[in-house]
Amino acid sequence: TANGGNVLLNVGPTARGTFDDRALASLAGMGKWMKLCSRSIYGCGPAPEGFVAPSGCKLTCNPATGRLYLHIFQWPIKDLHLDGFAGKVRYAQLLHDASEILMVERDRQGRFGQAGDDTLTLRLPVCKPDVTVPVVELMLR
Repeated sequence: TANGGNVLLNVGPTARGTFDDRALASLAGMGKWMKLCSRSIYGCGPAPEGFVAPSGCKLTCNPATGRLYLHIFQWPIKDLHLDGFAGKVRYAQLLHDASEILMVERDRQGRFGQAGDDTLTLRLPVCKPDVTVPVVELMLR
């Protein structure tokens, strides 16, 4: 995972040997998300040095495929700024539906498309996608 650990979902049967509705809902939700976003988990570990996730996000990396996965826990309004990512990403898409994300690079003075660009801005949809945790797949150069 992003921090090099594991995620455990603590569910178990009741005294009667069945799962309660909350456990079943949690398992169904996790299964639905994993069908769409499992590439961001399996074979992934922490992001390499130099890649830092913005606040409200976590990064995972699959070194075999050269892809970073940005898990967005706090959906921003329109733009998500990734400091230090400019010039390092060739393509970005939402993982659950493969829709392309527009990328804009800007320098430290906030000028777009200038030499010395440092920040990559992802232009996200205004409304959060209908997935528990949206994931942006970043294909590295």
